[in-house]
Amino acid sequence: GPAPVSKLDPVTVDATHYKVEFENEHVRVLRVHYGPREKGQTHEHILNRIVLYLNDQPNAKADDVRVAGATTHAEENASDQPADRIAVELK
Repeated sequence: GPAPVSKLDPVTVDATHYKVEFENEHVRVLRVHYGPREKGQTHEHILNRIVLYLNDQPNAKADDVRVAGATTHAEENASDQPADRIAVELK
């Protein structure tokens, strides 16, 4: 089923940067893309997630995998290169 969402769900408030790639009763997979020097909207992650970095970014290298918890934040790509990630939210 659908993931629990907040009013600040990233797909809702920042659809320019967040797209749902896949969803089932266990996970929601998001594709995240920021162009060079782009800043996103304040949004909230309410599920734990695993993040795979697809290219080098200011605080991560390509193929890095990290675990992240619930948070409210706005993101900014401070680089002159695009920033791409896959986030797997665990329901």
